[in-house]
Amino acid sequence: MSTHPELAEQLKAVQSEDDLFNILPNGRIEGAHLPHTTWVHWIYALAAAGLFLCVVRYLFEPGQSTLAQLLVVGLVTSTVGIISLLAFQWIAEFTQGFWLTGRSIIVLLFYVVKFIGFSYHAALDADNGFALSFFGFTCGVGLCEELTKVVPVVFLLENDRKLDWRAACMLGLASGVGFGVAEGIMYSASFYNGVMSGDVYLTRFISCVALHAVWAAAASVQAVINRSGFDTSEGSDWIVNLLFIIAVPAVLHGLYDTLLKRDMSGIALVVAVLSFAWLIFMIERARSHDEPAVSRSAAIA
Repeated sequence: MSTHPELAEQLKAVQSEDDLFNILPNGRIEGAHLPHTTWVHWIYALAAAGLFLCVVRYLFEPGQSTLAQLLVVGLVTSTVGIISLLAFQWIAEFTQGFWLTGRSIIVLLFYVVKFIGFSYHAALDADNGFALSFFGFTCGVGLCEELTKVVPVVFLLENDRKLDWRAACMLGLASGVGFGVAEGIMYSASFYNGVMSGDVYLTRFISCVALHAVWAAAASVQAVINRSGFDTSEGSDWIVNLLFIIAVPAVLHGLYDTLLKRDMSGIALVVAVLSFAWLIFMIERARSHDEPAVSRSAAIA
């Protein structure tokens, strides 16, 4: 500091994070890929969205889905879905300082939200061990994010009965891509810009988006297989079915995040591979449901 007295004076005037980056060369710490104030991560987001849209369109059977439906689902999840998730997380955090008594449905919902808020705390607390972290990531992060991605797909499936498992898979992939890209934008603006190296952006906009897409697609295919579970007037049955179709993706999601938190990246990679394997299994299971109908048609012919 003695050789740079002007820097010492500038540091004394720092009152916010923005003030700190404003006095750093190029608005970033040494080794950071992007400056703190930038729009470049939006370009990465658009490139990732375009790349994955092309991959989805050319590698998967579209079924009865349309390009417009894919774009709508992706946009809804990346905007309304993300905003709703953030609002829910804020409410869950707010409930942590309160307790309610009674037997009404409002009290029940309050404690469900409070439980999810506790799960988020368990996931993010650096002092928690593997088991409690896994519990938190699965019942908090995994549960809420997988619900956010699959609900728009289920809504479309219920309003357009001609959409089959192929269409559901495509829609799930689009929803997952929308969520992953939006999450990448938020993480870049809040945590990466001005601080992190370029490989972090590659991981966030490629690997993480792909995993979000795979988990959402698997749940969406399961939604078609269990479609009859949504044909009920009982709200409780509908919710149970919804939780059932996201159960495995939520667990895989929670396990993956837990392993990364514990710096067990090698095993996390195994979980990522298992996630792709689960999607393949769900696709083959759904495809097998087509075979009886095909066999009957052949017999008639």
